[in-house]
Amino acid sequence: MKKRIIISIIVIMIFSFIYHSGYKLIKIPIFPVNESIWEHGKMIMLSFLSLSIVDKLYFKDESNILFNNFISSLVCIILDFVIFTPIFLYILKTKENMFVTIIIYILCIICSLVIKFYLMKYKKSHKLELLSIVGYTASMILFIILSYYPLELKIFYDFNKHIYGLGINSLKF
Repeated sequence: MKKRIIISIIVIMIFSFIYHSGYKLIKIPIFPVNESIWEHGKMIMLSFLSLSIVDKLYFKDESNILFNNFISSLVCIILDFVIFTPIFLYILKTKENMFVTIIIYILCIICSLVIKFYLMKYKKSHKLELLSIVGYTASMILFIILSYYPLELKIFYDFNKHIYGLGINSLKF
């Protein structure tokens, strides 16, 4: 189990690294479009979706792979938002600290993977797998819409570029 968690962390970190700069290479807002906290949630979701694909290829008999990874991605995003946001805004005063960012991210991944492996105990359910496909799709649609029309909240703000989302539109909240 520990070995699998470590491998999953490495896989998620590799995909996160790739997706983090994806928008600069391919101008499609499925990738994070800026350095806001919200857009990093998109990176987390994409990384867990990619982990689902890797898991499907290597662990075909495992139950509810998509569902377990979807729930884990949501847990990781929520933990990241809840832990990182106050640290970034109020302790770091919006200054980038890569060490703190990566440590928090790895801790969030570990916690979410523990939940994932707890969920693996449950019987296979095609309904849960279908629900997770709907969940991934709805989540990515929401992330993309909010890249074009972000709310004017600090989690949507890129403190480096001083823009919300793509910098085109924003919704006052």
